[in-house]
Amino acid sequence: MAEEHSPNDQPIRQIVREEIQANNGVIMEAMRDMQTELLRGIERFARGNFSRLHRLETSDNDLNERI
Repeated sequence: MAEEHSPNDQPIRQIVREEIQANNGVIMEAMRDMQTELLRGIERFARGNFSRLHRLETSDNDLNERI
């Protein structure tokens, strides 16, 4: 069952294509923002872990020197 399209559909199709293109840019920007936030969160987590690990290593070295 193929639908027949009238010549009047052409402007509507053009409008729909333009809207899809406009929204595509918005969606891509939102995706980049989400990716940036994820990377920042991972970086904060890694910095916290590095700080704790450094503190433990320093404490361990001090303890070994005392022994």
